[in-house]
Amino acid sequence: MGSRPIDIARQYCRVIDANRPSRVSCNFCGHEMQGITRFKEHLVGKRGDVLPCKRCPDDVCKKMVKALVQLSLKREEKERTSREALQSRMRNNAPPPPPHSSNRKRPPAAAAADLEAEERALMEKVIKESLQTFEMEKKKVAKYDDDEIEAAIRESMRSYKEEQWRRGEGCSKYARAGPPSSFGDYESIDVDSDYDSDDDFSF
Repeated sequence: MGSRPIDIARQYCRVIDANRPSRVSCNFCGHEMQGITRFKEHLVGKRGDVLPCKRCPDDVCKKMVKALVQLSLKREEKERTSREALQSRMRNNAPPPPPHSSNRKRPPAAAAADLEAEERALMEKVIKESLQTFEMEKKKVAKYDDDEIEAAIRESMRSYKEEQWRRGEGCSKYARAGPPSSFGDYESIDVDSDYDSDDDFSF
């Protein structure tokens, strides 16, 4: 097995601690950081949490940009390969569909007939539920109307009896003490209509 190739960015930095080779210092500005990838981002002046190098030559900056692009492509390829491998394992481990599964190949006419039957059944269900809702609402409205009519009749009866009491209709010989509770509910009071017409009230 061959040795791992030296990263191109290593020629522009130095290792600070031999026990920690990933800890490097920039040869151009002396800035220290952790990780060779972050050092490349430092050289190209990438925005973010990496301090850009203001002394990096243009040719070095271009080399580091190319290196970062290649690194990004390699990562994407690795992720795509891993994703495809995972999907393949999932397909291989998936249980077979049951015999009655709709995935079986069926004649187009039969499939269309099944679809039409399902749509018709669904439509019938919707219509049935709509009719039930309509009947319930109609009963509620009818009950509400009956209650309103009955209340209006009672109010009219009460108003009529109060008006009769105020006018004193039918009471030429009787006087009522108050509004009657019903048409025949009167309290009669005898009034003496005889008086001495010869009484002289003149002075």
